[in-house]
Parts: sequence; C-alpha cells; structure tokens
Amino acid sequence: MRKVLRPIGLILLSGTLCSATQLFAADNRPETSESISQQKKQVTGTVVDEFGPVAGATVSVKGTSEGTITDMDGKFTISVDEGSTLSISFIGYVPQEIQYTGQASLEIKLAEDTQKLDEVVVTAMGIKKEKRALSYAMSELKSDDIQMVPVQNVANSLYGKAAGVRISQTAAGPTGGTKIQIRGINSVEGNTRPLIVVDGIPINDTDSNWAGRERNQTQQGSALNDINPDDIESMSILKGANAAALYGSRATNGVIVITTKRGDGAKKGLGIQVSTSYTYDQRAYMPEFQNVFGGGSTPYFSTNANGEYMYTGSTYRSFGPRMDGTEVVWWDGVKRPFSPQPNNYRDIFKDGFTNNNSISITNGSEKNNIRVSYTNMNYSGYLENFKQNKHNFSFSGNFKVHERVTFDASVSFNISDTKNPPTRIDRVSNYPMPRNEITQLWKDHYKNEGGYY
Repeated sequence: MRKVLRPIGLILLSGTLCSATQLFAADNRPETSESISQQKKQVTGTVVDEFGPVAGATVSVKGTSEGTITDMDGKFTISVDEGSTLSISFIGYVPQEIQYTGQASLEIKLAEDTQKLDEVVVTAMGIKKEKRALSYAMSELKSDDIQMVPVQNVANSLYGKAAGVRISQTAAGPTGGTKIQIRGINSVEGNTRPLIVVDGIPINDTDSNWAGRERNQTQQGSALNDINPDDIESMSILKGANAAALYGSRATNGVIVITTKRGDGAKKGLGIQVSTSYTYDQRAYMPEFQNVFGGGSTPYFSTNANGEYMYTGSTYRSFGPRMDGTEVVWWDGVKRPFSPQPNNYRDIFKDGFTNNNSISITNGSEKNNIRVSYTNMNYSGYLENFKQNKHNFSFSGNFKVHERVTFDASVSFNISDTKNPPTRIDRVSNYPMPRNEITQLWKDHYKNEGGYY
C-alpha cells in the first residue's frame, strides 16, 4: 500500500502546483494592460489676470483629488487624463473650467468677480467704503433682507441676521421698544444701547419703559418705532471701537447706521412700487397657575353686617380661601360661587393682526433722483381695544446743480394714534389675576364712556 500511495500523492501535488501557476499567470495579464491604458500626462500651465501672473490660484482635476497651486510666477504642473476637466479658482475671481484635450501647455486668464470686490458699505459718518477694505468687524442688511419678512419695528429685522447682536423685544407690539445689545455688556452702568444714526444724523433713542411701578407709565417705544422699514436702503452694524471712533463716547456700545432710500439712480424714468403685508398674531403659550386657593391673604372670608361671606377683590395675592364653590358677595355687590376660573388669565388676551400698505414713486435721471412714499399701518393688539394706526410720509432725493455741487435732502413725517397701550412689564409679573376672578366681569367694569379700557 505504501508503494502505491506515494506516486499518487506526487501526481496530485504536481497537479496542484500547475493549477496555481496557471491562475497566477491569468491574473497578471489584465493588470498589465490596465496600467498602460490609465497612464496620465504631465501638463504645465500659467494662470494670469489683466495685471500679470496670479500666485496661489488653485488648479484641480474635477471629480478627483488631484490638485495643485500656482507658484509666484503663476505657473503650475499637474497630472491629468485626456478628456478630463481642469478647475481653476482664486478668491476674488470668477472660477473657470477648461476641458483638457491633449495640450502640452495651458494659459488661463482669470476675470475679477466685480460683484463681490466692488461691494460698497456705509460706515461711520455716512462714509462709503469697499467691504474688503475695512479693518474692523461689521454686519450689513440690505433692503431686501429687511423687507423679506414683515416687521412691526425696524430693530426686529436684526433677529438672526447680524452676528454678535442680541435683540430683546417687549410684548407691546409696535408700540413697545426693543433692547439691542452688541457684543455683550460694554458699560458698568448696565446701559447697552448702541448709537442710532439715520442718514448721518444721530437720533435720541433710549430704551423703552421696561420697569417701573407707576400705572401711567405705559409702553411708549423709542425713536426706532418712527422709522418706516420700507424706507430703509441698508443698515450697517459697527461693532468695534475703531468703527465707532468718529462718534466719540456716545458710540461706546456700538453704532447702527441706517441709510434711507434716495431713488434708484441706475434706473432712469418713473417707477412705482406698491406693497402690502398682513401678519396674524396668536398666543404662543400661557403660564401654569394653581386652581385651589383664591384671592386673599388669609384662608378665611370676611363677613358683612348680614353675616354673609364677602370677597372684596382688593388683593392680587392668591393665598385666600379654598375655591370650593361657597356663595360669597363679590366686589360689585352680586353674590357668586367662589370657584376657580381656569381660563381667566388666558381670556384677557385675544388674537391680533398687523396690516401694512405702502406705495413709493421714484424718478431718476442723470442729475436728479427723487423718491416719495406713503405707508399706512393698522395694528390690532393682543388686548381689548389695544390699537395703533400710523401714517408715514417721506421725501428724499439728491440734485446735482453743478459738477461739484450736489444737494441731498430727506424729510420724514409721522402721524401715530395709539389706544390702550400696555403698562410696563413688571405690572404683569407682579400683579397676576387671582384664579377666582371672572375675566369678562373685569372687562365690563373697567370700560370708560368711549368703550375703551
């Protein structure tokens, strides 16, 4: 048996070795042919603009990781397949793509992206500069950014559009003010109000009434409330000390430079623009209150001469008796059950709306540009008879009377009628309505002869 098995084992071993050799040889053939077909070519080239070589331009093969940059003479070398696309780009220039068809060398001329390089912004004292030439931080909003979403207050247009600017609005709609804070607190006194400049003229703008205990101190807003958003061409937020240096100490907290529209000098002839917007307001959410104890400071009712329980309603505290339905004499002399009113605080408020309509007429020529506009805003607030009707008229333009003399004029006139504005915010937080009070009873009781609260 041993003599028979040895030859068989040798035959099997030799057969196995032969098979492996054949497989290895078969696998090598396509690899050799593939490496020949994918051989790349070295291409040299030069990137220039109208002034000469462009150093640091990026040259890459589109769709691959192959890439390089130009040297100080604008020259480059790159490996590329015939039929591939070369992409050339550099900051401030329009990107280009070139199809490689076997050229030995290439010369690419880049064109400046004038739309970005020539962007002009309004800085301190109405000075116009190219944005790329500024040495300080700033943000700018154009008229399209401001009018994209209708706003009741100019400051509200800065929400989420200017880095480093914090906006806090009161709940008084267009009658209230807006706190603006640029890059944190800049004053030990707590004043964070930036300087507001309109067409080169600083305006007296202060915070709205955010605190205070007097009942006659209602939300009166600030000077920003009188600026019509439809009349604004641009808003520049100057954040650094260098940017605001020309305005002195008043600009410690930064500057907001507002430039109004003057008519479009690039478009000659008559132009008319009409716009309208409608905004609907609803309560977002309500605070949660307890519905166990009613108004009062003690858990007991006082009694009158007839021995009846009384509820005077003279306190805003909710440490009174339990609201278990006990019959009591109300503050208006009517007997009612002392029961919880779970929706009484919610029923104080209602849905509101803002309707804004505007029309502007422009006329431009080589020497003169004028713009006349009228805007009407109707606001119905979240409280009963809380309303505001506003009319805004504006005229602006520039007139070139001589090659070296140009007159620039801007006039704005506002009429505002506000009814029943809310009081300062601390009145709401410090004096909540007791849970047993009936909202409609309050509304009926506090109406005056004109039907207003």
